[in-house]
Amino acid sequence: MDKHEEAQREAEQAEGKASALHRLGWETGAGATIWARSIEDELARHEAARKLHAENTADLQAWERLHGSALLLVVAIHQVLAFESRVRSLTGDAELAKARTRFDAVGPDAEELRHLVAHLDAYAVGQGLRQTGKAMPPLAEGAP
Repeated sequence: MDKHEEAQREAEQAEGKASALHRLGWETGAGATIWARSIEDELARHEAARKLHAENTADLQAWERLHGSALLLVVAIHQVLAFESRVRSLTGDAELAKARTRFDAVGPDAEELRHLVAHLDAYAVGQGLRQTGKAMPPLAEGAP
């Protein structure tokens, strides 16, 4: 077992859930720090894919790279938000609450977008929860 895996195991077994969550980072596995770094890396890939697609919109691979990188960004952002919510619920951190409020002002539909991405297979065949009316607001065919 390498030192990173050992640190992960120690964090998982540590007393105090809040303190363990605070220590989540690159040295202890797929914590908020890793997901934040993934967002930075994926943003660079996404910008490159956006440029490639703009230069040749008829290129299917360029379209797939653009949309694929966007999907990965949504998943990574969701992970950071999940850690934020968990840490804040355990600590009541006021600065974290302010940061989340600022994020929500910019990306108020992050959870709905994450759900769509996570269940894209269902949405692709018209069986998404919002398409079927099981979740609100309903999503109509051809809606923006």
